[in-house]
Amino acid sequence: MKKSKVDLFKDNGYVNFENYISKFDISLLDEVTRDIYFNLNESHDDFIKDPGAAGFVNLPAHSKHSLKIINSIVTDQKIISFLEQIVGTSFKIWDISYRISKPGDKGLYLHQDGPGQMNMAILLNDNNNSKNGSTAFLPSSHLIIKSQKSSKLEIPPFILNMFSFLFEPSYGKKGDVIFFSNKIWHGR
Repeated sequence: MKKSKVDLFKDNGYVNFENYISKFDISLLDEVTRDIYFNLNESHDDFIKDPGAAGFVNLPAHSKHSLKIINSIVTDQKIISFLEQIVGTSFKIWDISYRISKPGDKGLYLHQDGPGQMNMAILLNDNNNSKNGSTAFLPSSHLIIKSQKSSKLEIPPFILNMFSFLFEPSYGKKGDVIFFSNKIWHGR
């Protein structure tokens, strides 16, 4: 019997809603976000300055067109049902960002996100290769009671890469929507 998205999320700490956004909408979102990224001055407060990944935060302030597409995802009945079962009915979208890994990205250390967070990633291109700067998850690590921080386990990217066989990259196709728990151990 095939597991539900909720059960997969509870078991693994992440789940992929495959082929979720129409080709037209995902192409439009890709075009809008790339246009903002390439035209946003690097000194702008919203520009992400990271050695391995670049992008910007606060997408709605830069493009009202993107909101229609984001809204179509978070108001879809399957997504609403999923979110209600995972986080309840009282949730809010805190930030909508765009991130792209730079060529030669050395990765991001293994970490957990802040308490109370849940992430939604929208793939704007196909990602079938773990060396493309994708987020990689340690499956089921969200079930470990003690936090990674309290265990003093900060694992740098080069060690993460040595043990990459333990991790599941966020593979997917353009238009997939991936949700992952703040508690899952992940890196890039």
